[in-house]
Amino acid sequence: MEQSINIASYIDNTILKADATESDIRKLCEETMKYKFKALCVNSC
Repeated sequence: MEQSINIASYIDNTILKADATESDIRKLCEETMKYKFKALCVNSC
């Protein structure tokens, strides 16, 4: 029996642009939870 692998669990979801809006970051958070990415990274600027 084959087991499926969730490749998203190996991917970091990122937004590094300095001018990211709150809306951009919220969207990224939703995508990260929906697809079960390993991590979420944002620029601290």
